[in-house]
Amino acid sequence: MRRRRRIVVVPTTLVVLLAAGWTGGWYWAAGKVEAQAQAFAANPPPGVTVDPGTVSVEGFPLTFTVESQAPSLRRIDGLTWNAAGVVATAKPWTLPEVGFVIAPPQRITLPGSPALIAEVKGSGSGSARIGSDGKPNRILLTLSQVELSGGLLQAPLPIARVNGSVDRAPEEAGAGAAASLDIEGLETPDLGLQAMGRRVDMVAARLTVLGPLPKAATAPELAAWRTAGGKLRVDNLALRWGPLVIDAGGTLDLDDKLQPQGTLTAKIRGYGPVIEDLQKAGVVKERDAGFAKVGLDLMAGQPAADGTRTVTAPITIEKGRISFGPLQVAKLPEIRWKD
Repeated sequence: MRRRRRIVVVPTTLVVLLAAGWTGGWYWAAGKVEAQAQAFAANPPPGVTVDPGTVSVEGFPLTFTVESQAPSLRRIDGLTWNAAGVVATAKPWTLPEVGFVIAPPQRITLPGSPALIAEVKGSGSGSARIGSDGKPNRILLTLSQVELSGGLLQAPLPIARVNGSVDRAPEEAGAGAAASLDIEGLETPDLGLQAMGRRVDMVAARLTVLGPLPKAATAPELAAWRTAGGKLRVDNLALRWGPLVIDAGGTLDLDDKLQPQGTLTAKIRGYGPVIEDLQKAGVVKERDAGFAKVGLDLMAGQPAADGTRTVTAPITIEKGRISFGPLQVAKLPEIRWKD
């Protein structure tokens, strides 16, 4: 009889000890998370101001759920971010992956003169893979119901969905970071472009930053990045807008005035209706449009079965001008970086 009691008592005692250990460990870890959030806010990276808002840790016993109400971030170059709240969730068996949800409204200000502002009216979600140094090696992010304003935009641009990713210091030698961006359902103002319409079906980019990453988008940091051989490699840039299909790739950098320059090689299909639209809208003169279409048709060669032609030609950015082959299509205003 005593032997049976011992058999029962020993496992029960082990369960109690394990439960007590897990409970103590969970609350210890929760306290560490809260303390680290406050420590990061008190000692952020140089040039960055962080307000974590009100932080709480919940989810006992199987999950760590960290909630921050009204967090915000400001960087010396003018980049700012704030949201109604962020909830990050991690489970011991899924680490180092951490999932998060961002509650709207959310506002992002990108540095520039004037600044570009993104108002996020829908939810945001994503995940981060944390490295051994405690910093994220990979971030995935999805935002819905985004509206862009300011910058070079003449009117607000609503976007249905934005998907992005950032990989810190990929294995490729000399790369500082790799990023991707996919924009779906962008609505342009009425530009008078009948063939193209107002809805841009898709804009996608795959980018690799070469050279040590600038700490901020300021003139001194960008000048140092340029001197160190910094470049932006465009692995793929894709646009789907009405009949227009563009796929391009190449390399961009900064000139001695810290303005963008470079050349992309582009494959473009459906350019005919676009040139006609630009001519009707008064963007391109009739004579220039005629020369451009004839020149591009000669470069493209024979049309496909559906009558469309595909041309491979350079897109050049130089001295504030964007040219496609022989046709100058746009002028870029000077970017004034903060000191």
